[in-house]
Amino acid sequence: MKMILVPGYRELFGEPTTTYEDLVKKIPSDAVISVLISLNNELNVPLPEEKNQERLRNLISERFSKENARRLNEAYYKFIRNTKGAYTKDVFGRRYLLEMILKELNNFRSFEIVDTTGDDEYNILIAYLLTIDEVNKKDFNLFKEAEQLKGDLLFDYRILWTPNISQIEFSEKPNPV
Repeated sequence: MKMILVPGYRELFGEPTTTYEDLVKKIPSDAVISVLISLNNELNVPLPEEKNQERLRNLISERFSKENARRLNEAYYKFIRNTKGAYTKDVFGRRYLLEMILKELNNFRSFEIVDTTGDDEYNILIAYLLTIDEVNKKDFNLFKEAEQLKGDLLFDYRILWTPNISQIEFSEKPNPV
């Protein structure tokens, strides 16, 4: 299984100045879910991972304002420098996309809009980055709980599997053979 580094909001911008709910409150859930499902589906395109991730970043940011695009690009370039080459420009991961879809289904907003705007799509991406932070925090907390069980006979297995078990089904493309 290939491990990838997908930065969340905090790694790119620092402490959040807004909430997930504030970012998506003016966008109907079905529009958010449509964007997320499209991105998830596009992860299956038969391209090398880096090229596909770049293509998806370009697709979602196509209508961003110049200011939002600049802000996002600066944050990613700074993150690339800070990781000294460890970051391979992955932005979208199935696990995070599906978690955000669940958030939308559990907090469904229904109203009519003609189409999403570039600002809406930027807010969807920023909300996605906040979702990455939430998922990673849950994983970290599970790992910390496993660390507390040092006397347990299964301690080594808990330490090895806890960080991976909740993401293994999302990590690889299905290969039935």
